[in-house]
Amino acid sequence: MPAPESAYGWSKWLAEGIHRDWLSESDDRKLVICRPAVIFGPGEGGNFTRLASLLKKGFFVYPGRKDTVKACFYVEDLVDALHRAKDLDRPYVLFNGCYPDRYTLEQIVEAFRTRHFPAVRTFEIPLWVMLTAAKVLRPISKLGLGIHPDRVMKLVRSTDVVPDWLKAEGQATPGRLPSALERWSAGSDGRFV
Repeated sequence: MPAPESAYGWSKWLAEGIHRDWLSESDDRKLVICRPAVIFGPGEGGNFTRLASLLKKGFFVYPGRKDTVKACFYVEDLVDALHRAKDLDRPYVLFNGCYPDRYTLEQIVEAFRTRHFPAVRTFEIPLWVMLTAAKVLRPISKLGLGIHPDRVMKLVRSTDVVPDWLKAEGQATPGRLPSALERWSAGSDGRFV
């Protein structure tokens, strides 16, 4: 059962309800609702792109922990899953768009490091130190330092969702993160943008 923790999360939950009401108004309608995890790939410009950018600089700092679970999905795999759901002869499909693996932040960093950034050094710094630095540097975070208290907290909050529907459909193949990073690297000439 969803338990939104922010206004953003509540807005998505309410939007799902509006769409389910729309679906119930006519028997000839179809509805696919996807709850995407952390989506990455070309043009994403978010969490994974920022992570790749830091790794390119040769270092990554874990804020207090390495075991934060980050459910994730490559954009091409998301599109494939959406097409599969749309093409089914079912009026309603609801699914979590993510890989079945419970990838930790450390496993994601290591997947990048293994094939793309082997010289990267990693450090673990206590969360309170990272948050203090982020608060002090917040006024200049617009310069692209990537250190902002909200971003630091994103690295310690798990997004631990499971793709039950994809599993039930036989579409949740484990171990896909390394090949997804390979596809992204190939599609961006190794720039991860």
